[in-house]
Amino acid sequence: MMSLRWRILFSLSSRRLCRTVYSGPDGLPDFTREYEKNTDTSWEARKLKNIRQRVIDKEKGKKFEDLEKIVDDEARRIAPLSHFIFSDDPAVCNKDLMLGQRMEILGNPSSDGKNNIKEKYSKSSNLDPDFIRPEVQEILKRIRGKDPKIIFKTKLERNKEMPKIQLLSDEQLKQKYEEALEAAEKFLEMPPVMTEREPIDEELAFDEKLDGYEHSSLVFTDISEDLNRNERFIVVRETNGKLRKATWEERDRMLQIYFPKPQRDILKPELFDDLTIALKKEFHENVLQQILIHFDPDSANYINLTKQVYDDIDEKGAFELLRSTRFFGGLAFYLTKYKSIDNLLIYFLHSKLLEEASDLINLHYLIKPKSEVSQQIQDIDDAVEKVKIFVANDATNARAIKLALNPFLKSHQKRTGKQRSVQ
Repeated sequence: MMSLRWRILFSLSSRRLCRTVYSGPDGLPDFTREYEKNTDTSWEARKLKNIRQRVIDKEKGKKFEDLEKIVDDEARRIAPLSHFIFSDDPAVCNKDLMLGQRMEILGNPSSDGKNNIKEKYSKSSNLDPDFIRPEVQEILKRIRGKDPKIIFKTKLERNKEMPKIQLLSDEQLKQKYEEALEAAEKFLEMPPVMTEREPIDEELAFDEKLDGYEHSSLVFTDISEDLNRNERFIVVRETNGKLRKATWEERDRMLQIYFPKPQRDILKPELFDDLTIALKKEFHENVLQQILIHFDPDSANYINLTKQVYDDIDEKGAFELLRSTRFFGGLAFYLTKYKSIDNLLIYFLHSKLLEEASDLINLHYLIKPKSEVSQQIQDIDDAVEKVKIFVANDATNARAIKLALNPFLKSHQKRTGKQRSVQ
């Protein structure tokens, strides 16, 4: 004789509707008579007992006004509960859900991806004004590199599809190669560079009658749909009765609970407590990718952590670790605006990338136009001449740059017969 439990599951699936079977806080209900002997008086036990009794009454023929409502509103909690979907219709239930994938409750993207709306930074956001200048963006895109072997290198991840082998003509192969280079632009999209957001410290009200009423602070979050993350109203009622706006850390935590971003954790990962080991093993790109996942670009954590990675690369001269990646542009911009481009310029010269070296000097004088030779540089097309002017006026490590520039001077002398030197 089929057990009562399985008859209920089959009756639900036979309607070809995707239904969620509530398992309760203690796992699947025990449909034996043992529950009557249970002396537990907790809320969970009483609620589970009520569910069991209701299922039994329904099997006996008792009718309820709310037939579809096995669990009432009191049992609904804002938490990621494990759900299993029972249905024989693959069009109704997503394959991942049928495998028991965890379903989020509020604000999550649907499994079909229809709610995965790419967030765009509004005009009111604190983007760095120099970074968004069109001429700066063009230079950063030119100097970052575009090596397909690096962009499409093998990554440690699960294969989404089997490899395919095609027989192509030379023309078709060339077309496929051009399509791959166009697709590479998506992988090279630079993360935005933003200034640090202003701290939030605003008191809204104070009610002394609420002092000591609660043992912990209460957070109230606006979970309305179609609102940008930074536009949501989040306030905190402290135990002493003060009502204030939530800090950025509190906002990030609450938004991740109600509207979670993929792969981001509510608590800061231990990786970011000390980057020494990761940077020593040259995991700079991986660390930057994790920083971008877990923090907003205008947060203090994001800015401080990226500075640590950029500074380590600059000190070691290991610029090839980020070459032809989406983070090279941010590195070049950071060094140009806040530090010195000397080491990066030396890297370009040693790598025989004279055009990139010329673009880097142009970037330097675009961001720092107060230099005496900023206007003079704009009228010069010769890359070697630009480097010489930079060495004479703004370089902090002039000797090393001269040594890196000497091979270009010698090759130019062989072509033209004219002797050139760096003063």
